[in-house]
Amino acid sequence: MKHLRLLRVLCIAWLITLTLPAAFAADKPLTPPQEQALAKEIATIFQTKCALCHDGNTARKPNASKEQARAVRKIDYILDLSRVAKSLVKGADPNDSDLWYEVNEDNMPPKDSTVGPLSKTQKALIEKWIKAGAPVPAKASRKSVSTEDIYKLIGDDLKKMQPAARLNARYLSLAHLHNAGDSEEDLQLYREALAKLVNSLSWSRAIHKPEAIDEGKLILRIDVAALGWGESVWTTIHKADPYAMKYRFEWATSVYAMTNCDVPLVRGDWFAFAASRPPLYHEVLAIPKTIDELEESLGIKAAENIRLSKAARAGVIQSGVSQHNRVVERHESPFGAYWKSYDFGSSIARADIRALPLGPGGDALSFKADGGEMIFNLPNGMQAYMLVDDQGNRIDEGPIKIVQDATRDDKIVINGISCMSCHNEGMKSADDVIREHVTQVGISARYPKDAYHHILKLYAEPAAFRKLLQQDETRFKKALAEAGVREPKEGQVEPVLALVRRFEKPVTSPLLAAAELGLAEGELLIRAGELAALKPMLVRSEARGGIPRDQFIHDYARGVAALKLGEHVGVDAIFPRELTNVIGMKLVRIDAGTFTRGSPKSEQGRRDDEPQVKVKITRPFMMGVHEVTAGQFDQFVRETGHQTIAEKEGFALQTDGRGGSTRNPGMTWQTIRKAMKNDNTPVSVVSWDDAHAFCDWLSRKDKRAYRLPTEAEWEYACRAGTTTRFHWGDPKAGATSYANTADAKLRKSIANWTADESLDDGQATLAPVGSFKPNAWGLFDMHGNLEEWCLDFYSPPAYTKASDTDPVGPYESPFRVIRGGSWAHLAESGRSAHRSFMKPSFRDQFTGFRVVAELTQ
Repeated sequence: MKHLRLLRVLCIAWLITLTLPAAFAADKPLTPPQEQALAKEIATIFQTKCALCHDGNTARKPNASKEQARAVRKIDYILDLSRVAKSLVKGADPNDSDLWYEVNEDNMPPKDSTVGPLSKTQKALIEKWIKAGAPVPAKASRKSVSTEDIYKLIGDDLKKMQPAARLNARYLSLAHLHNAGDSEEDLQLYREALAKLVNSLSWSRAIHKPEAIDEGKLILRIDVAALGWGESVWTTIHKADPYAMKYRFEWATSVYAMTNCDVPLVRGDWFAFAASRPPLYHEVLAIPKTIDELEESLGIKAAENIRLSKAARAGVIQSGVSQHNRVVERHESPFGAYWKSYDFGSSIARADIRALPLGPGGDALSFKADGGEMIFNLPNGMQAYMLVDDQGNRIDEGPIKIVQDATRDDKIVINGISCMSCHNEGMKSADDVIREHVTQVGISARYPKDAYHHILKLYAEPAAFRKLLQQDETRFKKALAEAGVREPKEGQVEPVLALVRRFEKPVTSPLLAAAELGLAEGELLIRAGELAALKPMLVRSEARGGIPRDQFIHDYARGVAALKLGEHVGVDAIFPRELTNVIGMKLVRIDAGTFTRGSPKSEQGRRDDEPQVKVKITRPFMMGVHEVTAGQFDQFVRETGHQTIAEKEGFALQTDGRGGSTRNPGMTWQTIRKAMKNDNTPVSVVSWDDAHAFCDWLSRKDKRAYRLPTEAEWEYACRAGTTTRFHWGDPKAGATSYANTADAKLRKSIANWTADESLDDGQATLAPVGSFKPNAWGLFDMHGNLEEWCLDFYSPPAYTKASDTDPVGPYESPFRVIRGGSWAHLAESGRSAHRSFMKPSFRDQFTGFRVVAELTQ
């Protein structure tokens, strides 16, 4: 009997080993080939049993189920074995593994899943994989492409071109994804994504296919002239690039010279991410700010087309992006079709399209939409998109209560990328319910005869509507094919979305971190041993979850600086273009650059202390859009108890700073504030010392370094790229529009003005900030309203250099610089180059200030 039992045990053991691949039957250490075989088995299991819900490219495809959407929010990387090993395994003991717990308890796959449960063999393989240290499939050996290799390839490509053509040549790179181990299949999808995207951002009539310049097809050349972009659009793009670098090696400098551009290359994955959504999507494609402007630019007379039944409509009860009814409407455009949707936050009252199928408008049968989406053909056959609110104003994102993007965790519809991924094959079919409903009701009190016939003409017959959809789909697919974009496979993610998701993935290994920095993994590890600044990056990349993309972008500049790879020049990615601070003050970024300070000898009104000097501003800074207002200064006084010098010393009459006196008695802030018209009036009667104290207070309050602008910064910002007397050019043509000066209207004498008089007593004095037009950089009142204190001491000798860099007037006088004009002076006194000065304690009703916030990485 004992022998029979032993034989039975041995038979059972033998049968179990038959159910497992022979190489995995024992727990002894696996050889490298066995590890690779096991890793491939695991990848197959995850693909067949887990990817439906836990792979982002599968679970986020359009029309994915709610169960898939919930699952992918937790784990979206099941096919990335490296991330699974780091995040869900936690060592070689299965009992410590989150993955093994879910598998062993039969929680995953769920019992009702269409893929069915894991077999005993599959569970045993997963356990074996964990015990073996969770090996991952080895990536195919490939030669890494260095940054210098890339620029050499570009340089060789440019040398084959005519000099004029080089100026329009720009490049998109996928080399870092190749270095990171992305498959050739994925890289080809990314090439198609870039071909689709650049043509979806072009108003040119012809499709422009990016051309690979290297054997691996990793560097793609585009022609900005052929795309209709020009240098200004490319500058907008590369300034927003967080990876934009200027290198110092020979090939790079040669490429810069041939293209006359310091950043002729951007990463393809970042470009797909940034250019497929606002603000870059709107800026590159020049999408207008309102639907009226868009329709005017396209020559669409929507209201007339609706009135004459020249538009074609369909009404649906529930669409793919909205839980409520929706109306879609087609108009003919010069380039093909112009589609607009009317979207609603509910399906009742004026949002019930069966009861109110006409409109928009105010009559009895007109619905009232809460927003809409515009889809229109570009001249090359591609599609462009615009989202609007209920007033027809362009918006970046659709309100989630109205429309939702099922492919995103947050469900937010983002103009550009959400529309591209949803309409990957053209317009979506729409099964109209209005025509049938109205026909069934018939001519009645609800649908009077004229309205009844108008509705039936407007809401097209199903066959006619399908024909229009097919016509537009054919046009779009033809453009895609011409750009080199293949027909999508079943379940394949739209190419641009696939590349966007690739960019959004965390950095989960030193290999990926090295590829992002343009280094080989070994080189990064060696240099990280020498540079303490890089160690946190490497530690985080290997930790569970890796480095989220936004965090890596934040750390990238530091990594570049530590490695001394080159100059990081992605300004928009590091610093905001504009901001509103803690007290509601608006500031805009003024980028670094060069300008000619001072005035030519021929300039009317020129003074001797304005010699022309070439000046370089090397650091961007934020500058107040407006002069500091009475309300903002009042908040400072109330919170700090600040007293003016007049209040502290009690004197009744002060000098004008130049040896004379002025009718400006010592006055309290309360007296000054009372004289201000309202909170939006720029604060005047403040000294340099008062302005300096305000900046110190604001720095503490906003946790940002505020100060007065230097004289050079002020003139640079005032000119906004111009070289004329004023930023608008001829004062006669622009003074009354751009500046509150004495030129605007006749002034009464102000010689006897006192603190007891209102600053708006019929003498046409101060205007609220923003009352006049801004300059090209968005700054108001640079030539009028109030003169403005600057940081510098006044020193004519500092103006005599042939050139200067970030100049600040040296301490060589008791005076501080004042710039700009005021409400009481002729425009000539506020020229861009005009200089004035007073002692720091001086104050009068013509002088105020604006602030600068310093920018640091």
